[in-house]
Amino acid sequence: MAYRKKRADHEKLKVWKNWVGQNHHHLESVGLPLSVYQDMDHWEDFLENGHWHIDGPSFDVKDLTMDSIKLLYNFLERNYLEQPPTLLQMLRMRLGKNKII
Repeated sequence: MAYRKKRADHEKLKVWKNWVGQNHHHLESVGLPLSVYQDMDHWEDFLENGHWHIDGPSFDVKDLTMDSIKLLYNFLERNYLEQPPTLLQMLRMRLGKNKII
């Protein structure tokens, strides 16, 4: 049983590292600090709350410029259309792009 969990965790980590490898340049260009997406737990927390403050420098999506907020919004729209995270919903409201889901 523990072996299966370790294997599943390893596969999940592999998928995560691949995702970061494909997207880190875009996330960097938006202005997100590495601490927000350094691991899956950090990223999911950021998507849920719109800020990061637990370890490392604090960061809030409100610190981004409007252009960066639009870039982040477009990124999340492309990548999380089926299950929009709370942050995407917050950005929709901020940008006046409310959608009824």
